[in-house]
Amino acid sequence: MVLNPPSIQPPHPPYIPRVALVLPGLEIGGPIDTPAGFSIAARVPPPPPRGWGWNDGPPPGHPPPNWQGPPPNGSWDGPPPAGGWNRPWSGPPRDVNYARNDFGPFNYNTFTVVPVFNWQYGGWGYWFFGVWVPLY
Repeated sequence: MVLNPPSIQPPHPPYIPRVALVLPGLEIGGPIDTPAGFSIAARVPPPPPRGWGWNDGPPPGHPPPNWQGPPPNGSWDGPPPAGGWNRPWSGPPRDVNYARNDFGPFNYNTFTVVPVFNWQYGGWGYWFFGVWVPLY
């Protein structure tokens, strides 16, 4: 059996996120330099603890660069937030623009993030200290 897919996709409506995106403030902490905002863990379920994309670094002890608002779960040294603690970046420089092309790990505010597909959200993104950041 041979499948011959079409060379182009038919026209379709633009992607619209299923959840409201927020910006950091006094009640919700998060990165201030995300292009579209982020979603808090209560709205987007986290990945399973041993699943692909689970960040298993040590507690950072301090907020990452460009973080505004309170820490996740009240402490930078406490239990891990949804998505786990992000590991410090130890590879060659690689930013989010590369991850948008191949969805590989990249450096974000000195920490490692691993993009994953979240079917409940309907797209690719990454967990960054308990907040879901979409990659679009």
